Amino acid sequence: MLQLRDDRPGIWYPGHWGLFGGTLEKGESPETALRRELAEELSLDLDSTMLLMSMKFDFATWGKPIYRDIFEVKITRRAIRELRLGEGQQVREWQTDEIGRLKLVPADRIALDFHIYRAESPAG
Repeated sequence: MLQLRDDRPGIWYPGHWGLFGGTLEKGESPETALRRELAEELSLDLDSTMLLMSMKFDFATWGKPIYRDIFEVKITRRAIRELRLGEGQQVREWQTDEIGRLKLVPADRIALDFHIYRAESPAG
């Protein structure tokens, strides 16, 4: 399930497909932020989450590292039908073989590639 980001200047990767999420608010844990963001962006209340991976990007030109925690969230078909998009242009479910042709946020491509590989590998 991916979000087509708004196509406006001033946001990261406008017009790209990406994972849902956002910035931590003061005192928030990554999982709490995920739950808040998915409620805001999709009207989705989560039952469970699983941390898939954490990434750190050290961009010296910005003066501070950027951390990304990526969670796996399983939702039912019924929950998918009840989603209400509150941010972005579109929400869509994609098949694994379609992901490669999408204009994706680069960090999200890494996470999706890892998720797909893990699911398809014998050890997954």
